[in-house]
Amino acid sequence: MKITITNNTKLKDIKSIFHKEFDGLKIDFFVDKNMDGNYTADEKLSNFETKFKDIAAIKNDGEIVLNELTSVKELEDAFQSKFGIVAQVFRKSGNTWLMTTETDNYSLDVLNKMANESTQASHTSDIIDAQDRGDLE
Repeated sequence: MKITITNNTKLKDIKSIFHKEFDGLKIDFFVDKNMDGNYTADEKLSNFETKFKDIAAIKNDGEIVLNELTSVKELEDAFQSKFGIVAQVFRKSGNTWLMTTETDNYSLDVLNKMANESTQASHTSDIIDAQDRGDLE
């Protein structure tokens, strides 16, 4: 898979392309305001209409090439080195999005499978819980 990025590419376009390929994952972008290497909710870019030229430290057109064997770290590092943008991958777990800091060495495919299994298990347990409560009433 190849993500082509120009100065006019919007964050929503990158997020959409990525999520179509890895439906249990999402990618978000941050501005490290206090330069501490930690990313908080107030540093997350929430306007997905934002264009790369408005946030990129490196204003070059380029491509990010990835596949199922690409690790989270490789993907995040590619955004940083090619565009000067902090990207962070999140994995779905039930109804929650988890930042992948502890699993950055995992491949995107492995994390996507983990997310889909977790979400599927969560829905199954929700159904069982609902049936159990119904049996008690």
